[in-house]
Amino acid sequence: MFFIANRRLFCSLLFVCLSAKFIYAQTCQSFNQTNSSCTCPPGTTNSPNCGTLACGNPFIASSKRPALNPTAAGDSGGKGCQNQCTGGFAGVGCNICRNADACKSGLTSLSAGSTSSSGLASSAFQDVTCNTSPIGFGVGFGECSGTIPALAAFYPGKFWGVIQQNPDPSSASLPSSLISQLTPGTTLNQIWYSPNSSTVPEQQFYCEGTNCTQKISHNMSLSQCTDLKCRCLSGSTLCGGGTGINFKAAIDNFKGYLKLECPLANTTSMTCKLKNEAILQVFGPDGLEIPNCLFGECIQKSLADTKRQLLYNQVSDEDRLSTGVALGIGFVSLIILALLSLVLFGFYQQHQARHPRQPSSNLDSNGAARLVWKDLRYVLSSKGSRSVYRRLRSFPHRKAGMSESYSLQLPVNSVSSHPHPHADVKLSGHVGLDSPVPILPAQYDHHQPKQILRGLSGSVEPGTMMAILGPSGAGKSTFLDILAGQRKAGKITGSHSITIPDQEGTSGNGITIGFVDQSDIVSATSTVREALTFAAALKLPEDVSNKTRQERVSEVMDLLGLSHVANSKIGNDEVRGLSGGERRRVSIGLELIAKPSILFLDEPTSGLDSVSALRVINVLKGLSTNALPGCGTTIVCSIHQPSSQIYAAFDYICLLAPGGRQVYCGKMEEATNFIASHGLHCPPGYNMADYLLEVASDPPESLMKPTCESEKSLESYPASIQSTPISYLSKTQPRTTVMTQFQCLAGRDWMNLKRDPTLFWMHAAVAVVTGIFVGAMYFQAKLTVAGFQNRIGSMFFLGAILSFSALSALNNLLHARLLFMRERAGKYYTPAAWLLSRLFFDLIPLRIFPALVMGLIIYYMVGLNHQSENVLKFTLVLLQLTTVQTLFNFFLAAVFTHGSLATLLSSLINLIQMAFAGFFVNLSTMTSILKWVQYLAPFKFALEAMTVNEVGSGLMIKDNLEGVNIQVSASMIMDLLFGFKPDSYGRDVLALFGFLGVFTALLVVTVYLKLKQTR
Repeated sequence: MFFIANRRLFCSLLFVCLSAKFIYAQTCQSFNQTNSSCTCPPGTTNSPNCGTLACGNPFIASSKRPALNPTAAGDSGGKGCQNQCTGGFAGVGCNICRNADACKSGLTSLSAGSTSSSGLASSAFQDVTCNTSPIGFGVGFGECSGTIPALAAFYPGKFWGVIQQNPDPSSASLPSSLISQLTPGTTLNQIWYSPNSSTVPEQQFYCEGTNCTQKISHNMSLSQCTDLKCRCLSGSTLCGGGTGINFKAAIDNFKGYLKLECPLANTTSMTCKLKNEAILQVFGPDGLEIPNCLFGECIQKSLADTKRQLLYNQVSDEDRLSTGVALGIGFVSLIILALLSLVLFGFYQQHQARHPRQPSSNLDSNGAARLVWKDLRYVLSSKGSRSVYRRLRSFPHRKAGMSESYSLQLPVNSVSSHPHPHADVKLSGHVGLDSPVPILPAQYDHHQPKQILRGLSGSVEPGTMMAILGPSGAGKSTFLDILAGQRKAGKITGSHSITIPDQEGTSGNGITIGFVDQSDIVSATSTVREALTFAAALKLPEDVSNKTRQERVSEVMDLLGLSHVANSKIGNDEVRGLSGGERRRVSIGLELIAKPSILFLDEPTSGLDSVSALRVINVLKGLSTNALPGCGTTIVCSIHQPSSQIYAAFDYICLLAPGGRQVYCGKMEEATNFIASHGLHCPPGYNMADYLLEVASDPPESLMKPTCESEKSLESYPASIQSTPISYLSKTQPRTTVMTQFQCLAGRDWMNLKRDPTLFWMHAAVAVVTGIFVGAMYFQAKLTVAGFQNRIGSMFFLGAILSFSALSALNNLLHARLLFMRERAGKYYTPAAWLLSRLFFDLIPLRIFPALVMGLIIYYMVGLNHQSENVLKFTLVLLQLTTVQTLFNFFLAAVFTHGSLATLLSSLINLIQMAFAGFFVNLSTMTSILKWVQYLAPFKFALEAMTVNEVGSGLMIKDNLEGVNIQVSASMIMDLLFGFKPDSYGRDVLALFGFLGVFTALLVVTVYLKLKQTR
């Protein structure tokens, strides 16, 4: 057999198979007894070695008990004393009483003999009874007998384990000469063996246990001794006298604890379980089952009842929660209470926001805004500015004339993304307004920053449209981003302000800014009405009624000509939906919902045909010039190669040359005269916009001087607004509460789940098909060595599938992050609300539900343990692994912009986890250089927990190896093959919870710090 190769393990196996209880016995030659004071244990005689079975009953002194006579005993003595026992007593050594009459008869015969009554304990003649339960009260006797299936191939005969428990010898109804030799709290046992039914049993070894205790739990008696000492009798079959292996050294050196569990219900013949470290390793957590156990003790009935009640009282005390368990339950309860409190606080905050003491004003616009900027400059490091180290390296020396810092107070009517009354925002920077761009030494050429914009100045009047023109590389989008207050990666210097002139109808509650990106990033599965309703729910004040919001949505759709496609899905490049022009108008509509005072658009006509482009511009023109007094919107947009009709729609033109240099900034109708004054004339019939772009591509030096008109227009504005830095959008907050944000996001995500067939339905179908396929591969695995390997293989395969299927979470987040970053920049909602919704609607329908379906299909098809406790424990680990792998892939998707790199890294890490999970390599034999890697692999903890949960239920392996029948615990095979420990389930679950906490924290920090729109 494969386990016999390890001699020590086999010795342990042999020992625990023979140890029927606290296998303790003693002889006069053991434990330092002298021959003159030797008293053999009841059931043995022939002092000083006490190696012969004694018959009769335990009330007869050991020296006077009749020795086994094979003829008188019957069956040639092959069953022990048998017919030589006094009536009412049984066992191989006649120590076990079977009824009260036998006890009374034994006491009577003893008192009538030559020994005086003073030789008995004081309670011996009182209400005596026969206690046949496995609980000992004074001096209890027991015996377990039978063959050992695991050793039948080597030792086919019968074994007896003769037990003597000594919890309180002074209470025993036995001769005082015997009681005086016993120590309270000890247990004695002898192991006897007969190779066949016609051979007298021979004592093999004996043991003594000290520090022994008893208790009752779940209708079972539990006896345990903490210290064990054994001796093997030289010349016995097991200790050198047979033809097999000599186990004397192994048994003599055997130490440790021993525990016996026996049922209380059956007192005639029962099966008990023996446990210690070696037994649990070989036979699993249920220990070694010992059949045909009998117990009997003569004791005073009232005394037995009293001691029994004391044991039951201990049960009540132990059933109370321990301090650790109580603290654990309290901690979990506090977490649940805290979560409920947060939910209730969210609803309370939402109620307060929807019913304020001072309701919000109507949704009328504050009026069109005036835009002024002066000497705007923008510098970007050639290596990018995302690295703090590179940014510090890019400015190694401070130049003379550069101010250390500045701190400015914005006026009350300064810019904000959303109206915020009486807000004073304090900003600080580190580059002087009029300082030149630093010139770096030659040794820093590879870090030399790139100047994108160079001293731009100009203004736009309220209710007008300005186009930013210029060839590619002129910095149009960068200039627009800076004017709109978008987050930029480089350094910005100069001054800039957006104000609303004092005019009738202006509320004075601040300014609302709208920004439309060049790309239309919207929810593809939402309809036009749903997308605009979503924006209205988050960008309008919380206390605005639903009716008012819907009216605003309908108004915007009518304004943009989208009413006929109100219920059509928006779509994208992969999902068919609206046309390019319609999608562009939806993007504009999302910003128009809040009635912005100024609207910035980055190339709104890019990618559109001429008709669609003109339609978009006409819509914008209507917003600026055709609006009611005090309700207009200032429009600023960058545009590339506009047609003559589109060009004519603008009121102002800002013409940029390559390198971010300003050629012209002023009214559109004066641009012709401006370039003509420099000797440049547009040919008749030529598109003026095209001609301006040609001029800007290679402008003469005379055009690059600032125009007097621009300088004069700037002088008319207060100096305070000429020195206001641009950093307002990052200071504003969403207009709604987190609860409202979560509700809106949850509604959109739920709708997306129902409409996208690649999400819920595809994941569920794949889970069912995969579960059936894997279940069929390992269908009803048998309890053999090969079947055990199949059981673990099925769980490994399941974990691998869950780990790799979590890659879809990575892909989903990569698709969602662009929309999140745009909407976060637009202050639709906070990252917390988005994360909650994303986790809720990704984890539950796409991870947890499919994992449960697939896991349970595999679980029952393979034939794993069907007990409810084991199924629940398996399910817990399954959900933990699924959640951990999902959070890890979310984290990778948040860190890496390129999906291919994130996918590659996730796949490699999955493979590494599987390599260190213990299935391919035994963890206990792995080299110490790499052994630590297993503790970084959630897959390892999950596989170990699922395996331990399966074998920990007492799974036994029954097989025939090389013609030998074996029966061994799957726990031992698990440890030998994989290095998994039987008691590691709790540790593994805690470790997986730790991974959950770590990956959640990393994801939250990464989303807050990294997923920001930086242009």
